[in-house]
Amino acid sequence: MPLILKKSSLQPGEKINYTIKSGFDNVWLIHTLTKVNNKKTVSYLDLNNRKSFELPVSEQDRGGMGIDFAFIQHNRVYIGSENFSIPWSNKDLEINYQTFRDKLLPGSKETYTVKVSGNKGDKVSAEILASMYDASLDQYNPHYWDRFSIFPYQYSYVNWEKSGFTQKNSEEFHNIPTDYAYYKSKIYDRLLFQTKIIM
Repeated sequence: MPLILKKSSLQPGEKINYTIKSGFDNVWLIHTLTKVNNKKTVSYLDLNNRKSFELPVSEQDRGGMGIDFAFIQHNRVYIGSENFSIPWSNKDLEINYQTFRDKLLPGSKETYTVKVSGNKGDKVSAEILASMYDASLDQYNPHYWDRFSIFPYQYSYVNWEKSGFTQKNSEEFHNIPTDYAYYKSKIYDRLLFQTKIIM
């Protein structure tokens, strides 16, 4: 079941546009929309070959949206999903730094200046964690910051179980009787202690 998208990465103010197509008529479609705050909206729709959707994107949707859909036709389960990225671009910071060293003064120290501004050049309050390293060691092990996000991010996780229409096998075990010959044990310990001396 194909899903036709116009864009998968959007900004607030734009609209999500997608179309779900199928080769069947009168399909009962289960459609789930999940937002970043884990708010789910489940709708049941009558899909006649294809259906188009349009969803507005607002500031509260930053972090992403996800859709999942499923339907059953001719004893088969058809599923699909898609995630839409709505990044936290309004939280991006622009970092510029400058260095200065007085070349006329022997042994002078180098001064670093760091300027942090918002994504539109506006003033922001920020904390900086800075470090220095020897760039010549990059040839042995490159230096990088392990980036992490402090803002929530939504990824659709609706999981449709479709084991009801899978192939099943049957096995039958036959118990074949086997006759074993059991022997009674014989003990001859009395022969060990009865000795007869013949003269």
